[in-house]
Amino acid sequence: MRYYDREGLMPFVHRNAAGRREFSEGDLDLVDLITCLKGTGMALKEIRHFVELSMEGDASLAERLQVYRQQRASVDRQIAQLQAYRPKVKLQGAVL
Repeated sequence: MRYYDREGLMPFVHRNAAGRREFSEGDLDLVDLITCLKGTGMALKEIRHFVELSMEGDASLAERLQVYRQQRASVDRQIAQLQAYRPKVKLQGAVL
């Protein structure tokens, strides 16, 4: 969390008087989405842009949808590549 915060990915999180982060349910959903996007290989710069778009609200829906579509296509390419590699890493009869 601290890393994401330092990278500017969590400007939406409220801090209490003691400076501790207080997450709403919506905040946790966005943190989960950030983690997902990072896990799919999206660069932090792109995630930061996505978060900024999210902070704009409905005005950025079309652009966010485009980001989703692009990332989905990237994930589909990654899956296809991994499926192509999978037969080569089988254990049964493998040459070690």
